[in-house]
Amino acid sequence: MVRLRPAAKADLTQLYDLDRICFPAGIAYSLRDFRALLRSSRVSTVVAEEDSALAGFAMAEVEHRHGVRAGLVVTIDVAPRFRRRGVGMALMQAIEDGMQAAGAQVLRLQVAVDNDPAQRFYATLGFLSIGRIPGYYQTGMDAIMMQKPLKP
Repeated sequence: MVRLRPAAKADLTQLYDLDRICFPAGIAYSLRDFRALLRSSRVSTVVAEEDSALAGFAMAEVEHRHGVRAGLVVTIDVAPRFRRRGVGMALMQAIEDGMQAAGAQVLRLQVAVDNDPAQRFYATLGFLSIGRIPGYYQTGMDAIMMQKPLKP
């Protein structure tokens, strides 16, 4: 059974390694990025484990833009052997709950234009496409911006 918990500094290497498995170079975060994200008081990281094995994790941060308090999903990573078992759904629900508790009115994320499975997954969770960001990733690939309103 998968168990969710807040991330700890000791998780850094495992989170970084899983991100490298889940995303190609130019989309995956650097070790330096992960250190900064884990240290930030604005970032919430939820880890999913099963029998001490890292099943996945999700990171989100609270931001203020144009007078709106929003949650931004930084990344969600699920280990290949744990996919299609509800881990991603559980992580996204935990992030959504955390951002809602922090007063966010909406939850936003970016997804690569060629990542159709992720776009479909987010759509099933109630996210809608609100635009395209040209050259968002280091590879030059565009991103689709998606958003979901949160209940007050």
